[in-house]
Order: sequence, then structure tokens, then C-alpha cells
Amino acid sequence: MCTGSQWRRASLLRTLVGVKRPIRAIWTICGAIAAMFIAGSLIVVALSTTTTTTRTYTAPVREIVVSTERGAIAVTAAPGAHLITVASRQKKVIWGPVVTETLTNGILTLTATCPLSAFISCSSDFVISAPPGIAVHGSAQRGLLAVNGMSGTIYSNSENGAFTYRGASHSITAYSLEGVIDVVSTTPPNFVHLRSETANVNLTVPAGVYNAVVTSGTGIAHTYGIMSHPHSHRSLTVSSGAGTATLRAN
Repeated sequence: MCTGSQWRRASLLRTLVGVKRPIRAIWTICGAIAAMFIAGSLIVVALSTTTTTTRTYTAPVREIVVSTERGAIAVTAAPGAHLITVASRQKKVIWGPVVTETLTNGILTLTATCPLSAFISCSSDFVISAPPGIAVHGSAQRGLLAVNGMSGTIYSNSENGAFTYRGASHSITAYSLEGVIDVVSTTPPNFVHLRSETANVNLTVPAGVYNAVVTSGTGIAHTYGIMSHPHSHRSLTVSSGAGTATLRAN
């Protein structure tokens, strides 16, 4: 017959065996999931393709309206040029983005969307060279919109995308839910309105007198080297919901 201590040891052994079995099953499941992710990554790499198409527009254009759901947009001024060059770089795994380009009444519209089934595995970038005086209305929902040297009206609106601008536009507007906004104006602008709900917002302008409003909901608001007067005809608004809002003189 078994003693009391022998019964206790036998009971403990059965308990340990019972515990090890679920742990072993959990490790097996985790290993299978990791293997699936690795295999999926290898398939994505193997099936990924990139294509680039370039078009040139010689007809008069007064505004560029460009948007991409996933990807980056770069618009750069080409002083002295009388045409617009658009390079569209598309990346896909099986299904790619749908890209459309139209020119109507002086408005060049460029759009790239990813079908729902390919939303994770596709993207489309636009690289645009244009005469500097053309207005730009851009939206990079999950990428960077970079505008350099353009002096027409500038407008940007995105969800998670960032926005940067360098140039001499008289009117600049940019909104983003989560993206950083960074603007450098090389001449005193008449109107600037910048707002990000969660990220940092930076504006640099020539020293002078402006009707300036710099605010942050839960972050910090800074103003350096700028004189503010409510009756100035030059209006600057730099605002962030949770990030840092900074206005400075260059």
C-alpha cells in the first residue's frame, strides 16, 4: 500500500503532466502562427513588383489636384518650364493601385486608390515637376506630401500623412489627423493655416508683423522672433491638438 507521502507525490506528478500539456499546445500554436507570418512575408517579397510610368502635359494648367491613399507625393517647381512632368511609381502584390489622370479646364487631377483586397499590398507615389505658379491641392493619406518651390495656392489634407513645404506661396493651408506639418515660407505670406490633431506643427516665416495665433491643446505653443498685431493683414494660425505648435522667424 502507498503511504500518504507517496500519494501526494503521485498527485503532484499528475498535476504537472496536466499543466505541461496545455503549455505544449500553446507553444505549438504560436510556432504555427509565426511560420505563417514568415511564409506570408516571403510570398509578399517574391510577388512584389514596381512599375513607373511618365507622362508630360503641354496644355495650360492652373491647378494640380493630386491624391494617393498609400504612398508619397513630391511636387517640385521647375523655373522656366512650360510643361508638367508626372512620374507615377506603382507597387503591388498581385493587385495594384488604380491610377487615373485627367486634364479638364486647366485642372490636372491625379488619383491613386488601392482596392480593398489589395489595400495592404499596394502603393502609388507621384513625382511631379511643374512651373512654380501653379496651385497645388494635395492629399497623401498615409505618406508624405512634399511641395518645394511652388508659389501658387497650397492646400494639403490627410489622415496619417505628413506635409512639408518650402517656397513663396501667399496662401498655405494644411490639415492632418496624425501627421507632422512643417512649413518654411521664404517670403511673408498673406494667409497660413496649419493644424494637426496629434502631431507637431512648425511654421517659419520672414520676420515681421503678423496677426498670429499659436495654440496647442495638451502640448506646448512657442513663438520666436515674430511680432503679433490683431490688425495685420497677414494671418498666421499654427495649431496642434496634442503636439507642439511652433512659429518662428527665419
